[in-house]
Amino acid sequence: MQQGVKLKLNVLFFKLSKILKISYWRIRDVFKVIWITLLLAFIRGWKTPARTHRKIRRGEKLRICVVSEYYFPVLGGITEHVYNTIKNFIQQGHEVTLLTSNAGDPGARGKIEGLRIVRVGKSREIYSNGSIARMTFSWTLHKEVEKFFAQNEFDVVHIHSPLTPSLPLLVQKYIRCPVVGTYHTDFDKSAALKFWQKLAQHQIDKIDAIIAVSPVALKAMQRYVNTDGKERIIPNGVDTKWFYKRSQKLPQLDDGRPNILYTGRFDPRNGFTTVVKAFAIVKNVIKNARLVVIGYGPLQKSYMSSIPPDIQKDILFVGKTDLERPQYLSSCDVMCIPTKKATCSLILLEAFATKIPVVASPIPAFKHIVKHKEEIYFTKDFSPFSYAEGILEILTNKDLREKISESALQKALSMDWKIIAEKILETYYDVLHAEEEKEFDRKKVTFYRHVQL
Repeated sequence: MQQGVKLKLNVLFFKLSKILKISYWRIRDVFKVIWITLLLAFIRGWKTPARTHRKIRRGEKLRICVVSEYYFPVLGGITEHVYNTIKNFIQQGHEVTLLTSNAGDPGARGKIEGLRIVRVGKSREIYSNGSIARMTFSWTLHKEVEKFFAQNEFDVVHIHSPLTPSLPLLVQKYIRCPVVGTYHTDFDKSAALKFWQKLAQHQIDKIDAIIAVSPVALKAMQRYVNTDGKERIIPNGVDTKWFYKRSQKLPQLDDGRPNILYTGRFDPRNGFTTVVKAFAIVKNVIKNARLVVIGYGPLQKSYMSSIPPDIQKDILFVGKTDLERPQYLSSCDVMCIPTKKATCSLILLEAFATKIPVVASPIPAFKHIVKHKEEIYFTKDFSPFSYAEGILEILTNKDLREKISESALQKALSMDWKIIAEKILETYYDVLHAEEEKEFDRKKVTFYRHVQL
């Protein structure tokens, strides 16, 4: 039935594109916006179900539900955050269920022993905030989510990006236990949050604890909602053991040539064109330098076609990779991160774990955790010349390179996922104990009323 509806919609979109002389894909995007608006209109009248919880002592094993739009095979920062925290929860004996969207087979790495994965709807890509985001679409999504929470009992539900349509926003209608939400994104403005500000505040009020991966992510959200003192900063982490064990050099890159690494999606905000221009400047000084590019995205063909012919042969495009990331990091001499927008970059922490010096943008999210010429080299500005200057200084100054590498490794060790997961678990226990205190206060009020009567 769903396939029939989908076919009819595609035919309708095609006919509308011919009549209105608008591209088929633009019609689809407009439909998605309408779908989101209808979803939000449906959400507006929600009544929160009665919250229940069992008495839990600190250290007692929890029944945890994690909700995320992002999980393997989709690669990215939120996927890594979800995967690594869940893995650590299970290692400590907690029972974890992941509710996510259908995006394909998670692959070997995404299948954690002891993890129950429940997939609903269908994951689709949309362009948002200068990058590629994902949303869950399905005519029966609310029924699937309602059935899931009706059939399962949890001690705490942890929602990633809880104000993001559609899955993270929708689940809040059916949750009957304490809720924790994590915010991962930095943005300057949000027309959607401005328009639906009252709804957003209503949803925030129902969340018991708010985690932000950096002050930048928290500040972005607080432009539109009041977090009411429920917020705390818990950054992203890195699996230092996994990166250290797999940090052998790749033979094809171990040929004596200086390797400069760029890794990230081909999005406008990630600055790939800046890296290419900086690399062209570096080539004038270090003739045998090579640029290694790990990334993918809809703009890949456009970016590749814009590369000057004289440096094309010195750029190695790896494409999309996951398990080989530690080897590529270890095989390079310096990494360049020219992004203009980030919260708590996992790519940065992974570089630290493999002791590769990083030349990065001087953005607040990075300055919050590291210092210039201590764990990182910050450029003066966002120009290609500044990045080239930083890359050349790292490649030609051995003492500085070694100092930054060692300091960066110590920073990575202090932000291992085991430490981060423990802080998140503490948040769960804080929320559950707060619920017990609320229950005690309600009973106390009832008792006093009874005495007065």
